[in-house]
Amino acid sequence: MVGANLELQHEFDIKRLKKIKSYKGYRHVMGLPARGQRTRSHFRKNRGKATGIKKKEKKGMEGVKSAEVNKKGSKK
Repeated sequence: MVGANLELQHEFDIKRLKKIKSYKGYRHVMGLPARGQRTRSHFRKNRGKATGIKKKEKKGMEGVKSAEVNKKGSKK
């Protein structure tokens, strides 16, 4: 098997594992390593865009922002 046939066969194998609900199939579904690697930190590299911690706004800034919006929105 070469090229596209090999990739297609690999996809079918993984789909079969998922369908029969084997341990490896479950790991593939969850996006976890299927071959016994440790999961504390290293498997997370290709998990999509990370969601960081949002910074809190300073106290008193909420009123300033709403006042700016009111100034811009009102026509006097």
